[in-house]
Amino acid sequence: MLYRWTVEGGDIASGTAGAISFTSSPSLQNSSENTVIQNLFSEVRLVSFRVVYTPTQSVNGSVLQSTFIVGTNMIFNQTTNSAPAAFTSVQNLTRSRTVASCAVKPISISMVVPRGLEFTSTATGSDVPAIPSPFSGSPGMLVGYGTGFTASTVYFKEQQIVIMHLRGRI
Repeated sequence: MLYRWTVEGGDIASGTAGAISFTSSPSLQNSSENTVIQNLFSEVRLVSFRVVYTPTQSVNGSVLQSTFIVGTNMIFNQTTNSAPAAFTSVQNLTRSRTVASCAVKPISISMVVPRGLEFTSTATGSDVPAIPSPFSGSPGMLVGYGTGFTASTVYFKEQQIVIMHLRGRI
């Protein structure tokens, strides 16, 4: 069964130094139906993960406008992630893109999902194991970093759209 869910990922905001640094994970743990899914299905694999960034400061002339880079990191997952601390952490990632805070319409970015993923257990945390596997479950994350923003300001709202393949009724 294909299962699609949309979740509000929260705010993408600058820190006290004016930098934006974040990660977004497609883990089954983020679904509000996680417990029900675990009771009905025993296996899961990621089909697609898309994030929509809606600008909140695009027409505000009183804040600094800048850009951030976002890309797919296949080494990290929700269990092992760490927010990037520099542009070098994201600029060479797979399918990286630059996003401007002065955009006037939502920006949609799809994470790279490897073909031929294997199924993994729906048990809590199993789709994002402590030793990341790029071959099963929900591998990878979207990772973003940017500087030059007004400190402590929300610049984007994040919405995550995930499609999972579920099988193996318990």
